Amino acid sequence: IVNTAPRAPVIAIEPKTPTSSDNLRARIVAEGVDDDGDPLTYRFVWKRNGSEVSAADVQSLIAAKDVKRGETWSVEVIPNDGETDGAVAQATATIENSAPRPPALQLKPWVPLATDAIQVEVVAPATDIDGDKVTLKVRWERDGQPAHDGDNELTLETGRAKKGEKWRVVVTPHDGSAAGLPVELFFSVANSPPLPPKVSINPEKPKVTDFLSAAGVWDDAQNRHRRRRVD
Repeated sequence: IVNTAPRAPVIAIEPKTPTSSDNLRARIVAEGVDDDGDPLTYRFVWKRNGSEVSAADVQSLIAAKDVKRGETWSVEVIPNDGETDGAVAQATATIENSAPRPPALQLKPWVPLATDAIQVEVVAPATDIDGDKVTLKVRWERDGQPAHDGDNELTLETGRAKKGEKWRVVVTPHDGSAAGLPVELFFSVANSPPLPPKVSINPEKPKVTDFLSAAGVWDDAQNRHRRRRVD
């Protein structure tokens, strides 16, 4: 009785649409069939842009560090029944763009006042595994509504934020093709202490017989002017 070669399995490369940050895995969707009932083993042969990657000829997985955007990868899966190789199954995938990774941010000052310029400081920059230039899109919101006057700026100028307002700033990295995960910072504007008063004494050149009075005017930085007179 002559041995019968096994029939090819059904295979797929996962993920279906891989990026340069993904591992490539060859998955056997349906096992090969051996008409003689022999147990099957499989050999994996990977190719990058048509050239065999020899180190991967017995592996079902290619690490993300070995793939780059734009490359075409294929895998051949060859069943063997212990005596004979069977029909070859093949799957192909093209590596797509990876979205950039978000930056690390912090707010300065951490508890802003109405008298402060409020800055989003980039502690660690956004990165792109494909080497693309990354830009940051900045969106400010005041009390849940867009505050367009600060868009695409990492600094909110002094006077833009008022006491009691609740703010959110959203920073999204973009590599020219895809947006990465956004980073959100939230803050409320705290009360500002009053500025030093301006004091005047009347009369300006008093005599020993004059009654003196003092008047003070100060601003508490929330556009509320106060005046007090002391006799």
